[in-house]
Amino acid sequence: MKRHTILFTASVLILTIILLPVSTFALDTPGVTGAGEGTFPAGTIFATVPISGLTFAMGILIYTDGSAVGDFQATLAGTSVLGQPQSIEVEGTASAGVLNADGSRTFSGSVSVDMGDGTVPLTNVSFTLTATPTSMLLRLGITNLPSAALTDGSITLQ
Repeated sequence: MKRHTILFTASVLILTIILLPVSTFALDTPGVTGAGEGTFPAGTIFATVPISGLTFAMGILIYTDGSAVGDFQATLAGTSVLGQPQSIEVEGTASAGVLNADGSRTFSGSVSVDMGDGTVPLTNVSFTLTATPTSMLLRLGITNLPSAALTDGSITLQ
């Protein structure tokens, strides 16, 4: 657990350092930034693994032509078939994005998914994420996860 906390903190700090100059020069470019934790409704499953929540970090700029740049990272908190904690690591980059009429932001691209069970990580998995200031709706490959409610941290929509 301590290793997970250190990795999450390091990811957030690196993301902040990377995005600070971008935010200074791209004040008119919309996007989404955030880092924190969220919970999934009871019964949420990803790739046969029950998951209860996630920690995440993201920094995405969305351009008027529909393209996007930035990074997304999440750790899904799961439980293995033996009842042990299982961390599913998701890391990738955004390549497209849209500003939704309701004020939310949707971005998509590809990620790698490490199931945390010793199997070879999956690469080039498509993802789509819709973010609001209080929640995230994530699709990984063909799996639509239910909305994760933000419990700690923040999501900022520019």
